[in-house]
Amino acid sequence: MIARRTLGLVLTVGLIGIAPAEAQEEPPPPEVPAVVQIEDPAGDSNYLNSQGVGLPFGGDQTTPADLTVSDILKVWWTNDAETISAHFQTEAPPPSSNAAYLFRVFTNPGTDAEDGCLWWEAVVEGPTFQGDPFARLRDMCAETDPVEGTLTISTLEDETGVITITLPRESNAAFAAGGTIVAPIAEVRNATGATGAGPVTAPVADDTKVGTDYTIVDETKKKKKKKKKGKPKSAASLVLLTGGSFRVL
Repeated sequence: MIARRTLGLVLTVGLIGIAPAEAQEEPPPPEVPAVVQIEDPAGDSNYLNSQGVGLPFGGDQTTPADLTVSDILKVWWTNDAETISAHFQTEAPPPSSNAAYLFRVFTNPGTDAEDGCLWWEAVVEGPTFQGDPFARLRDMCAETDPVEGTLTISTLEDETGVITITLPRESNAAFAAGGTIVAPIAEVRNATGATGAGPVTAPVADDTKVGTDYTIVDETKKKKKKKKKGKPKSAASLVLLTGGSFRVL
């Protein structure tokens, strides 16, 4: 049985080993855009995939029974001037009464990483992981520490879930204006273990095919020209003056 969450539950957490921050005001749940970067069929969170090591299983195999919390439906990105977010829509919102899960999307393939340079990761709570939920970005092509992110879990009106990883734009050069999130591919894994040791993430419950790119755009504010205040213009009129002459007003 899957435990349900109320609309817009927010978990603000840090890296493994860092205590979660104080509760913040709940933001509105994100809107699912008409065009997303990844679409994946419902009903295929059943471990029938390559397991990330090339096993001869075809992905996207739907079955009558599947694990709804770990079932990816859509993945997309949004950004504003300060932050960038990756969103996972799932068949049901976390947490699950069966397991904790790692949500991950690989992007920006590079020569130094088999799957992608940028790994967007979130671990949600569940009975198999004795630790705090967290969100982070790992740059596998640079010798840098993981970047702490914000994890948000929402429930939409149709009772699907959205897991959101939000990061500061300044945390990676790829997030500059005009930058591109390239060739995304997502997966969900079981997460077991504890915070101190870090989660063990296997097996893969669901994965996706490679999606489309997302380009980061900063909207510029257009300044509206202020109109000068003055007397309103009116149509000219003729006024009869003394002596039989006319004046145009």
